[in-house]
Amino acid sequence: MELPFGPTSEKQRMMLESKAKITIVGGAAGSGKSYMMTMHPLQHVGDPRFNAIFFRRTTQQVSGQGGLFDTARNMYSQLPKSIEPRFREKDYRAIFPNGANIKWNHMEHESDRISHQGLQLI
Repeated sequence: MELPFGPTSEKQRMMLESKAKITIVGGAAGSGKSYMMTMHPLQHVGDPRFNAIFFRRTTQQVSGQGGLFDTARNMYSQLPKSIEPRFREKDYRAIFPNGANIKWNHMEHESDRISHQGLQLI
């Protein structure tokens, strides 16, 4: 599938093409890590059982203008209509036509981990 966006650097391309089970990347603010990670799950949304979640420390980092959900909504809205997800603002979720879904959430307090306990996520 040809996408209207893609990696903007060699580092992003290498990360997206990595076959490793665990890949660690670093870089300064604004180096494109979040953009690259927003593209990453698109490699898997063809599987209707695919579920992924992205965490930030605060809800504002997820929901604010320029936050992860806003970035994903802008990016994923450029996908072909046949695979473009619908977005649920109330729980920061993108649901693809085949049932694959991606969620964004916060993990500000240690007690927030309880609400994710037992979930099967990739």
